[in-house]
Amino acid sequence: MAQRVVCVVGPTASGKTKMGVALSKRFNGEVVSVDSMQIYRGMAIGTAAPTPEETEGVPHHMIGVADPAESWSVSRFTQEADRCIQDILRRGKLPVLVGGTGLYLDALIRGNTFAAGQQGGAVRRELQARLAQEGAAALLAELAAVDPETAARLHLRDEKRILRALEVYRETGETISAHDRKSREAPDRYDALYIGLSFRDRQDLRDRIDRRVDVMVEQGLLDEVQALLGSEYVIYSCAFIIVQTVLIWTHANACLQGSFSFEWKKLLENPNILAILAGAAMYLLNLRLPALLQSPVSSMGSMVGPIGMLLAGMAIADSPLRRVFCTKRNYLVAFLRLLACPFVILLLLWACHAQTFVADGKNILMTVYLAAITPACTTTTSMAQLYDRDAAHSSALYVVTTLLSILSMPVMIGLFDTLL
Repeated sequence: MAQRVVCVVGPTASGKTKMGVALSKRFNGEVVSVDSMQIYRGMAIGTAAPTPEETEGVPHHMIGVADPAESWSVSRFTQEADRCIQDILRRGKLPVLVGGTGLYLDALIRGNTFAAGQQGGAVRRELQARLAQEGAAALLAELAAVDPETAARLHLRDEKRILRALEVYRETGETISAHDRKSREAPDRYDALYIGLSFRDRQDLRDRIDRRVDVMVEQGLLDEVQALLGSEYVIYSCAFIIVQTVLIWTHANACLQGSFSFEWKKLLENPNILAILAGAAMYLLNLRLPALLQSPVSSMGSMVGPIGMLLAGMAIADSPLRRVFCTKRNYLVAFLRLLACPFVILLLLWACHAQTFVADGKNILMTVYLAAITPACTTTTSMAQLYDRDAAHSSALYVVTTLLSILSMPVMIGLFDTLL
């Protein structure tokens, strides 16, 4: 006879944690988190992992048990969570499964066994190399020859599933579809009582989610994300900004002046270049700003964006809206900035398989690609004012590209994910 467990399910911010704690206290239970993200350490705020106060002394399992750099599959999760459940049952307590990752919960309750095969092993690396060279179509055709059932339900964009299906067959000699049939025919591992939480008025749920996000930010969500990404990604972003700033105050400066002769002394006296040199020196020497200066410098940095927007608004204030939105040339510039140039960059990255050059190459490329698809910045207005150019026109470009980027950025990010 299957062993009894209780499952608390529901949407984000529906009160699953409180319900799990209440049930555990009432029926002598312990909570097992069934959340695909709460298993990772250093992500407590972003994943809304229960705090010590919220647990009210009830033991919680499968929270903060993995390093973010680790790759956890459904199979690994069910194995570890099953050990926790069996330990709770052996001690005569009730396992209360709480979480919103339906795939994990279903696999745990049904006792699904997952196809063998060493994920990330030599076979996977070989298949990934072939994917980069031959494309998904060739691998899907190979899969169709040995496992037509699985191949028929996969799309060319399902690259991970195609790789996994071929990996399983190559390493075990059994197709993944055959394994899935055996798994579906097996009886459930646990006798589960489901308690589902919902809201009659979905607006109430939306309000709860909004409040939760506000609380997350107040608790330090942004700091948590920065710590999670680590200094490596900060370096990538800073490297891009350094190159961009140097080009603005050298090449762009020369274009606006109409002369390509540089006054190096004047260039090195530029506050932007001096800031870059100072920042690089502090990084290389592992120096930190004194605590007395950290807050003022941070406040000054936060003012850069708003001041730039204020300058753009002042420059465009006397221009009629018709000039801003009905000038065809503005849309030509927007097209080149938001679509044409980023697309050419993307094609070049795709053609040379740039994402395969280094580990985690796709994420590194995304860090700088985002800067390439953003709208014109307020620096264009500042430069126009500095060199007595058409600041109103620069501000108009800033406004038009900012508004159109709402549509263009999701498209370009989608293309990035598709091609790379």
